[in-house]
Amino acid sequence: MPVLFVHGIGIHDVSRFQQRFVAVRDSLRVHMATPLPPEAFFPVFWGDWGPAAWYRGRALETPHPKAAQAPLPADPALDTLQTLLAEPGPLRELLATLSISDDTLVRAAALSAGAPDRAALTVKRLAVRTRLLTPHHAALPGSQVAAGWDALRDVLALIFEPQRAVPKGLPQAFSYPLWAAVTSLARHMRAGLMQLTTEFLGDALAYFSRGAEVRRLVDAAVRQACQARPGEPVILIGHSLGGVIAYEYLVDPAFRGRPPARLLATVGAPVALFAEYGMLAGQTRGNGPPRPAGLPHPWLNIYDPDDLLSLPIGGVFPQHAGGDRSCASGKPFPASHSAYWENAAVIRAIAAALEQDDRR
Repeated sequence: MPVLFVHGIGIHDVSRFQQRFVAVRDSLRVHMATPLPPEAFFPVFWGDWGPAAWYRGRALETPHPKAAQAPLPADPALDTLQTLLAEPGPLRELLATLSISDDTLVRAAALSAGAPDRAALTVKRLAVRTRLLTPHHAALPGSQVAAGWDALRDVLALIFEPQRAVPKGLPQAFSYPLWAAVTSLARHMRAGLMQLTTEFLGDALAYFSRGAEVRRLVDAAVRQACQARPGEPVILIGHSLGGVIAYEYLVDPAFRGRPPARLLATVGAPVALFAEYGMLAGQTRGNGPPRPAGLPHPWLNIYDPDDLLSLPIGGVFPQHAGGDRSCASGKPFPASHSAYWENAAVIRAIAAALEQDDRR
């Protein structure tokens, strides 16, 4: 049973890809009760087709010295707070209105670490301290003081408890400080986010402009694998854009004579997104959900809810909805997009699918 692995974005060096391939192969074999032999696995490398030069952030301004030199604390949320305080912004304006210094805020936040509602407790500590030590509040209208404390609590909630703060929705009156804080935080993540974005777009554009050639490369690899292991069905595993490539190869009518495939496993792949836009082989824009006839059943689709480049397939391919597997790595985006192969749940799911297929 030949198993072919098609890599995803950002891998343009064949030696790096070989290391990834060997790591994936060995991890899958370890988790199989009856491991396939190493010679049953075959690499499919296409990464030298994409752009060679990547965005490195040279167009961005130099990071703020304080933010760049600050040591990494044990408390990531406190690090985020200190990053936002390192430059002017709405958070600083709120503190000025409430007569709170940066150090006072940081100390109150540090003392509140581990609390179930850390933002509210931090604000409570600050309110007590400020009312005792700062008579300035006596001159402010009560509504202005209350609104200031509420706004500060909501901004701190976004930093300390984002999973709770964002879904519940924040009052319209506080949208400016909230989104300004989000913008400031995103600015500090900008280089990493833009590098991933441009890598993804660069490889995706390279593929969609030469997709037929890439699929011919996959077809040659499949036929070579079938010559090495004649009479055995093919398994295709594709990560990220590699999942899109594997899917398109299986449904492209130009390859109707390909050897039969018994399993498709896509990992962190945006197949459903491209299908919904009508961008895949055999589709035209607006022709409705695809009904691919060449796909094997089952189709295993693994995605991480925190990976913005991966999506479930059930909404676009309802006949394959049973193949969706949510496997969270616990890492934020963009690290979540490359964390699949260190996630034991992902390896176990694919290994189980390989064993089920091998028993047929």
